[in-house]
Amino acid sequence: MNRIVVVRHNGLILSIEYCDGEPVRIFPSREESVSLGSIYVGRISKVKQELNAVFVDFQPGVTGFLPIHEVFGTPKEGQILTVRVVNEPVKTKGYTLSTHLEISGKYCVVTDKTDEIHFSSKLSKNATSVFADRLPIDYPERVCGGIIRTNASPDNYENFLAEFKKLDSILSDIVKYKDTRTLYSCLYEEMPSFVKSLTDLKEGSFDEIITEEQDLYEKLSEVFHEKTKLFDNSNISVEARYRVLHAIDLATKKKVDLPCGGYLYIEPTEALTVIDVNSGKFDVKKKRSEMIKKVNYEAADAVARQLMLRNISGMIIVDFINFDDPEEEAELTTYMRKLLKKDLVRCKVYGMSALKFMEIARQKTRASIYDFL
Repeated sequence: MNRIVVVRHNGLILSIEYCDGEPVRIFPSREESVSLGSIYVGRISKVKQELNAVFVDFQPGVTGFLPIHEVFGTPKEGQILTVRVVNEPVKTKGYTLSTHLEISGKYCVVTDKTDEIHFSSKLSKNATSVFADRLPIDYPERVCGGIIRTNASPDNYENFLAEFKKLDSILSDIVKYKDTRTLYSCLYEEMPSFVKSLTDLKEGSFDEIITEEQDLYEKLSEVFHEKTKLFDNSNISVEARYRVLHAIDLATKKKVDLPCGGYLYIEPTEALTVIDVNSGKFDVKKKRSEMIKKVNYEAADAVARQLMLRNISGMIIVDFINFDDPEEEAELTTYMRKLLKKDLVRCKVYGMSALKFMEIARQKTRASIYDFL
């Protein structure tokens, strides 16, 4: 059974996805009044040409960071503009903002950035063809552009169409009337981040959501209805029942043990993440070639799991144990590509570098577990 356990931990809300009892992903979010995806009327408080950025106050006492190229014309302090909250604060940085407005739903994203329709790369050719043919006929009055997400399929086309019409109407009204709204107005309030992060999961990928917090249960129930369960057991807490601290430990400790006796050592830096593969307490009686293959393939499995669990993004360097045969290096690279196809986030394996490091790039969609914990 696949389940989501939602708990409060050190000022955060953690949504932990378990597959057959093992944690596979952790979605952290902060308990704040600002939800990612919300749209506000803000005012430029500072212009920092040296940073190619402006700082925008979009709520009293709340400031965000906006790339300067997204400001139409020459930015000036006091200038009013409409912004969307893109990312939560990380370390010393505040919220990341954008002037490109969009609203994300379960099946689609509508945007004012383009009037074209794009498709998730993970949609089948058949699904892409169905949507491309039917949408212009069924909704010719469409105003905004959009992206059709992976959750959409010909089987749920009617649900997709209803959602697209609704979001298109909301966003087109925002664009039409935004210049008439007063400072700090919230033009669109997204659902809480801990709920929104779960709507991005593939439809049907989990069976239930469990929490013991009444207020979190009520918010989750509004979206996931009967799948949401309130944990009520006076003998044990939900954290203990589902080993939440163990899941956090798996997602944060630098050393990750492998079944064969080897281990990974994961070191995040500002520029990239380095993962070192060590043979550890391998069986010295085995042939060297057998040992290397066993450790490296177990390490590849663990690396794929850890990238998802920790939400590691950007450039990742993996230092596997060097093979004696170049063909085995190529086979390991192929195996890693196969593993990462299961990731919900776009990954690319570039192969082995001249120094025998495997280079991987993973798209940044949200802050990693390190940034929160």
